[in-house]
Amino acid sequence: MDDLLEQFLIEGRELVAQASRDFSSLATNPGDSTALDSAFRAIHTLKGSVAIFDMAPAERLLHAAEDVLDRARKGTVKLAPSTMEGLVASLDKVDRWIDDMEESGRLPPGAGNEADQTLAAIGNGSPPASVSMDADEPDTADDWLWAMLDRHADAFEGATSPLTAFRYAPDLDCFFRGDDPLAIVSAIPDLASLTMRPAHDAWPDMSDLDPFTCYSIFEGLSSAPIDTVTAAFRLVPDQVLIRSVDAKQSTPARSTGGGDAHIATHMRVDTARVDALADGLGELIVAINAITPVADGLGRSDPTLAASLRKAQANLERVAAQLHRSVNAVRSVSLEPALRRLPRLAREIAETLGKRVGFTMSLGSLEVDKQIADGLFEPILHLLRNALDHGIESAEGRAAAGKPIEGEIRLAVRRDGDSILVTLRDDGAGIDPERIRMRAVERGLIDQQEADQLSDGSALQLIFIPGFSTAQLVTEVSGRGVGMDAVQDAIARLRGSIEVTSAVGEGTTFRLRLPINSLTTRLLVVEIAGERYGVALDQIVETVRIDKEALVPIGLGRACVLRGRTIPVLSLAQLLGGTEQDAPVVKLVVTQSGGEPVGMTVDGFAERIDTVVRPTRGVLATLPGVMGSALLGDGDVLLVLDLPELA
Repeated sequence: MDDLLEQFLIEGRELVAQASRDFSSLATNPGDSTALDSAFRAIHTLKGSVAIFDMAPAERLLHAAEDVLDRARKGTVKLAPSTMEGLVASLDKVDRWIDDMEESGRLPPGAGNEADQTLAAIGNGSPPASVSMDADEPDTADDWLWAMLDRHADAFEGATSPLTAFRYAPDLDCFFRGDDPLAIVSAIPDLASLTMRPAHDAWPDMSDLDPFTCYSIFEGLSSAPIDTVTAAFRLVPDQVLIRSVDAKQSTPARSTGGGDAHIATHMRVDTARVDALADGLGELIVAINAITPVADGLGRSDPTLAASLRKAQANLERVAAQLHRSVNAVRSVSLEPALRRLPRLAREIAETLGKRVGFTMSLGSLEVDKQIADGLFEPILHLLRNALDHGIESAEGRAAAGKPIEGEIRLAVRRDGDSILVTLRDDGAGIDPERIRMRAVERGLIDQQEADQLSDGSALQLIFIPGFSTAQLVTEVSGRGVGMDAVQDAIARLRGSIEVTSAVGEGTTFRLRLPINSLTTRLLVVEIAGERYGVALDQIVETVRIDKEALVPIGLGRACVLRGRTIPVLSLAQLLGGTEQDAPVVKLVVTQSGGEPVGMTVDGFAERIDTVVRPTRGVLATLPGVMGSALLGDGDVLLVLDLPELA
């Protein structure tokens, strides 16, 4: 992919996400001046970016949106709900076209017609003419303009038609980016006057001049239209101020410059390099863990030397922990870019289904590991499609149920300890657990006796069985239950879990719990049938010791009462093909399966370690209940169990 296009895709999507946030704020509070200014800057900068490529329809849309926002900033128009809908629609189109540029390098054939239709929705079908300001309207931001007009009085006073004034202040390091300020200025058509002056009060001394630094400011007048002059500066929109001035009024007409654009400093690093750094850190942690058995063996022959070795190990662990936090910070990204398309897709799907649905997304400033952020979009999109298609009722159905015509779907993400909790809630028809039981029996997944014994919560978990569905008709959008196993698998690959709760007639809630980082995993080492295994701590609710007599037979299995609740108890040794030890005290690892607690017996608890869990490959990938493997300090390979799958 072309480097320029790749950078545009990254920055363009960031600007779309920023504008989307601002539009959401303006939809609820049209008078939010901070959001209005931010939206204007984002749209203005995005317009300059798309102008670099063959995206004329997008540039037209953004130009019209920019004009509406500019007039709203000046108080000449109000952002009515219909206007906001048009602005959101224009941003959605540009967002979709950015995706098209990534896929094919060009816009679809009908982009021009789509732009015309969306322009009509904005209420501004053509580029705006210059809008004059009242002569007595204060504009302290235009002090530069009055000073410049004084310096160019001859050209200004001799003009018989409106002129375009500009002030171009190249960045000090513009030469390193390949910018040529003289070439940019010389491309401005119909120049009436042009001056170059020092960026500060005077030019620096010859001895202080750096030939690789730009010290100049260019300003002048052109008789070309403001849009033409703006196009000449499309590559440097954040370094130029542009005004249209009328010689008869001697007042500035409007601003299209980017002088107040936010300038951020970022360094973009190839993901592969960050992953390599993370892998190296993982190997370092394994190497540090290898010191422990060496120190233990040395302690029997030379305790003093062993103590020194343990002290050195402690220092290494401290430095590794700091490095771990730093690498986690580098890998951490905002969820917003990964999920930014959801509001647009929700609007498009709802329109396709003929439903009125409000979708709100609350992500806050939470940052997660990039692997988690990248892997979260598809499962959430599938859940969103289900909610729109089969969760939210039709307008007629909602009216008959006494609900508002417009359905509501909310996506919220928050931090919960070392995990993130993602909640997707709709106020639709809900899922009937009795219907779930009936369909499961019809499909032969369980018998009637098992169905009758299932609690409502357990019955709802049946929707995650492959191929299970309660939908009468599978649509192009989704089917409630169809593909839910794929959602569960995707979440499991991220070391997460998913639960569903529902109330008939009130709606459905999906809760996804995922680790906040995936660089290393904290494991509890357990002993089972003479072997050591690892269990991820985020899969463990608690570990307990109970008397053997506390286990009671129930049906073909066993159970115990824990904290006033009866839970089933399984033997990990038997699940793994071994034999359970007979001991007076039973050690239990309590996990959750299908939203319900399950106890699993082990022979012993060992140490807790932080290590890198490698995905299973080859023969190991075919073993059920194994999520990966880890290398111990003594060189042994530790299989990491997937407790919910084993349950």
